[in-house]
Amino acid sequence: LDRTGKVEWLRRFGGIAQQRGLGLALAPDGTLGLAVAFSGRIELGPVTYLSSGGATGSDLLLVRLDSDGNPHAARSFALDLSSLDEACFDRDGALLIAGSAPSGGTDSELGALPEAGFVAKFDSNFAPLWLVSTDDQLGPSVTGLATDSERNVLLSMSGYGSERQFGEEVGKRRLGFAKLDPDGALVFSHAVGGDTLDYASDVSAFSDDSFAIVGSHYDVLDLGGGTVLPFDEPDVHGEMFAARF
Repeated sequence: LDRTGKVEWLRRFGGIAQQRGLGLALAPDGTLGLAVAFSGRIELGPVTYLSSGGATGSDLLLVRLDSDGNPHAARSFALDLSSLDEACFDRDGALLIAGSAPSGGTDSELGALPEAGFVAKFDSNFAPLWLVSTDDQLGPSVTGLATDSERNVLLSMSGYGSERQFGEEVGKRRLGFAKLDPDGALVFSHAVGGDTLDYASDVSAFSDDSFAIVGSHYDVLDLGGGTVLPFDEPDVHGEMFAARF
């Protein structure tokens, strides 16, 4: 769409069985990165992709589109992702995707994906660079993804139902946020809240490499800069918060 909301172009991709768009991101060079879950087959220009599980099992397909929406590169992976929450590019044009994989899975290129949240990084040709999980099993879901000017990766996480975050016992129902370096190594990991459901829904990086997370909480919340009190009785209604670090 242009700035006034007028349609500039419209593209459809699909075939037999089911296709679902999971994420879309804008690269520094103006191209688009598209993440798709597909079963059966999907046609992208002259190339047809077949899912590893046939019409009943979904695969992940990463596609690069030019500024007019025409596909010119794609790569598929034999992973059935029930949730892919975020996709973004870093300043060098590497694509990152993040979400959760409650059923786990294994791909010959990406490797094993535990039943946890994850973030994966790919080069400009979608060759896998690394995949990092939020824990070895039942780790928090990744709900937000961003990169800073140094290509570090920022994550926001929801820990509902999980008790561990990057190897640390944190307790259930906590919100989390973390930073990875450009190679996927953990820089820091924090989990706050608990008892009631606290939720971090997104993360953003600023030009000075500070960052912010937004989310919701039902009780008193301490993010390190002082307590945040709910407007209503605890456990009754969720309140929104925003915090900058």
